[in-house]
Amino acid sequence: MAPSAPQCSVQQTGTVSNFVDLTPAELDEGWVRLRDIVKPNGIWPISRSTFYAWVKAGRVRPGVRLGPSVTCWPRAYIRQLMTNVELDGGANG
Repeated sequence: MAPSAPQCSVQQTGTVSNFVDLTPAELDEGWVRLRDIVKPNGIWPISRSTFYAWVKAGRVRPGVRLGPSVTCWPRAYIRQLMTNVELDGGANG
């Protein structure tokens, strides 16, 4: 019997519960990494440090750790966030 392919699963770090308000369909839209969210190549014109400052300040929910160096956010949450958060160019807004 051939070995089965490893399955990718979210490591329970307590942060999955940050997204209980999203429907299963929204969670099924996929997950995005920070490099796909912030500049220079991401869809949002903010820096990595601004995004993490917003997380620390409670403006943005912490992401879900998928591995030792991979953190992701639900695509639906980022879309909602981009609609609702005012861009002020800095972390102190």
